[in-house]
Amino acid sequence: MASVQKIFMAKDGSATFVCPACGRERVFDARAFLDKDPRFDIRCSCGQITPVLLEFRKYFRKKVRLLGFCTVERTGQEYPIEVRDVSLEGVGFALADKTVVPDMLPGDVVEVRFRLDNRAKSLVERRGEIRTLRGEFIGVEFFPVAYDKDLGGYLLGT
Repeated sequence: MASVQKIFMAKDGSATFVCPACGRERVFDARAFLDKDPRFDIRCSCGQITPVLLEFRKYFRKKVRLLGFCTVERTGQEYPIEVRDVSLEGVGFALADKTVVPDMLPGDVVEVRFRLDNRAKSLVERRGEIRTLRGEFIGVEFFPVAYDKDLGGYLLGT
């Protein structure tokens, strides 16, 4: 079975599929898939069928395992967290203590603090809004700020 190929939507709404068998490129309008399942199969003119995942994210998301803290502004409650992924516009984490049921709701404003595992052990302190509560996973979208050079450099591997 072929592995799933990630395809990213460009700012203009287009996406480019490259056939893993023959190398042919196919550009298509990805906006047609915004309200549909982002996982589907593409058949190339060479006959190859490839499963794809259409990504609509603006920024690369890096998988990590970092420890930190999350404070919910509504309650003042602070929770130890394990950051699982991070991007320039958000963070995904789970509570470090799996026995705790957090008092968090979608829309809550939170502050997250964690250290990157780079050489400088850079501290990231960002405010944002809870967008996702799915099982133990909590997704936060950061509030806009000027470019974060430590986080940007970390994500780019510099």
